[in-house]
Amino acid sequence: MTIHRSIHPWHGVLSRVAAAILLAASVLILSAPVLVFAAPARQDATSAASALQESVSPEPPSASGRHIIPTPYADIEMSPIAAQPDGSLALKMTVRPHAGIHIYAPGQKGYYPIAVQFPPESRVTPGRLDLPPPEPYTFAPTGEWFLVYQEPFSLTQFVKAPASARDAIRAVLQYQACDDRACFRPEKIPVTWTREPARPSGDRRMP
Repeated sequence: MTIHRSIHPWHGVLSRVAAAILLAASVLILSAPVLVFAAPARQDATSAASALQESVSPEPPSASGRHIIPTPYADIEMSPIAAQPDGSLALKMTVRPHAGIHIYAPGQKGYYPIAVQFPPESRVTPGRLDLPPPEPYTFAPTGEWFLVYQEPFSLTQFVKAPASARDAIRAVLQYQACDDRACFRPEKIPVTWTREPARPSGDRRMP
């Protein structure tokens, strides 16, 4: 027995129309622009030790212990290690945010405020961190209110260290920056404080 299958005359037309629609949709998807929102970065598992190993070495300290480290959103001027009367050390730097940039201050939740991290091999015990009061800032796109630094400011980290570790102290400066449109990924910058060399005998310069 021969079975005859009847094919509707519109079957071929409908198939071609469906194929054309699918092709057009594929083209639209592939050609559509990709929108990227610079969402604020939050917790990062990178340790201070790994940051010191993976980051590009900054400009080496000068003979005076002062040197400048350029970073993506701020320039960092390092000062020499300063011994304190109580036996601790003052590690000072000046942070100069680039034009249009603000940096999150301690106390700001949900972001990476500026901080100094010490790897275990540094053998220092961190103490007080001195920073100027932050200024309030309103992020126009969302109306959110933040604690930030926009002008150059000084940071001083007090530490205790054994005698064998007081000539050069390595650490990682962490900060997160934003401009008036977006926030950027947190930066982890290797930094080194060094002692100011002893003055030659007979040097009568004022301290």
